[in-house]
Amino acid sequence: MKVKRKSVDKTRNDAETEQHIVLDIERGKYDDVSDHNSDSDEENGNESSFSDSENGADEDEDNEELPEIIPDYASDDSDEETINTIGNVPLEWYEDLDHIGYDIHGKKIPKPAAMTKDALDEFLSTMDDPDSWRSVFNKLEGENKVLTNGDLEIIQRITKKMLPEKDYDPYEPSVDFFSSQTMVHPLSGAPTPKSRFIPSKHEGARIMKIVRAIQKGWKKTTEQIKLEKANAKPKYYDIWGQADPDAKDHPQHIPAPRMSLPDHKESYNPPIEYIPTAEEIDEWKSLDAELRPQNFIPKKHENMRSIGAYERFINERFERCLDLYLCPRVVKNRINIDPESLIPQLPSRKELEPYPTQLTIVYEGHKKRIKCLSVDPTGKWVVSGSDDFYVRCFEILTGRLAKSWKFTAEIQDVKWNPNS
Repeated sequence: MKVKRKSVDKTRNDAETEQHIVLDIERGKYDDVSDHNSDSDEENGNESSFSDSENGADEDEDNEELPEIIPDYASDDSDEETINTIGNVPLEWYEDLDHIGYDIHGKKIPKPAAMTKDALDEFLSTMDDPDSWRSVFNKLEGENKVLTNGDLEIIQRITKKMLPEKDYDPYEPSVDFFSSQTMVHPLSGAPTPKSRFIPSKHEGARIMKIVRAIQKGWKKTTEQIKLEKANAKPKYYDIWGQADPDAKDHPQHIPAPRMSLPDHKESYNPPIEYIPTAEEIDEWKSLDAELRPQNFIPKKHENMRSIGAYERFINERFERCLDLYLCPRVVKNRINIDPESLIPQLPSRKELEPYPTQLTIVYEGHKKRIKCLSVDPTGKWVVSGSDDFYVRCFEILTGRLAKSWKFTAEIQDVKWNPNS
């Protein structure tokens, strides 16, 4: 046992030594690998059985020097950084400005030249650039991106309703991992539980409940339900179900306008202001029937029992029938006007320049809300009233507080004397 254990330990130590040598060679610790191998072969009494002609090509390929990679420049990806860091802010906010937002340091990001081109510049750039047909404008970075051949191929495949990936096979045969190969041992070696061989008590209780319901007639079988549905008559039916939906009795029918509802003048007890005087009655009688505002004279009755028969009832019904029979009916289309078209178009802010855009003067003094303000006729002083019970007078050009007055209540309004 001791001799065997020593031989095993020796073999293990030799394997670990060879492994360390291989790792050192890969790290470049040994410059001449061939000398090291030849020395080891001579020590072991072995000769190399490989010729120079067989290993020459492989050694040239393995020993070929590759270009050195400089971490600071060769692997620099600063060009791929996103220059525009404003995020998803709408660019319409900056149409009238010379920048498109601010970076993380609070500095303005100048507007790219591609966003300031007009139609003529775009046409000239399209004629000069041979790759204009495959260029796409990137709003985030503000420049044109040239699509690669791979991108164009993907777009063509999508337009043809094909899969974007050329080598992808959606119908490749599936591998059945559980039935393609017969296994000696099962996936689970657990024995079958005893509950598999015993009928379920819960299922038995539910089945007995259904059986009792069928025996007592509470629950019907599938055949009974189908038979009842076949023999049942519809409870509700459509009385116009067999009518032709395309047939129309009056395709151009226009309904007649309804009569206006009676107002206070036609009441049996109208207000006093609706009862005409003797002069108004004479004036009404002197007018022609077509020019009269109404065809009756309002009268006041003490109660509904004293109301007599309406003497013009038959005439009014006859005139209504004449209107329905003789008067033509025309549909008047309402004029559809866009409400926004009625609003005048405001000029752009550039047309209103110059106007003050920076804060130059601050009027300090009030501590609460200012409710009123008044400028003197000379334009030199301004008076303001606030909720802090103070009225203060400021010089307009300098913002200097000239004088203040305190009152016992909130100031609602201040005015200058025009004669002062």
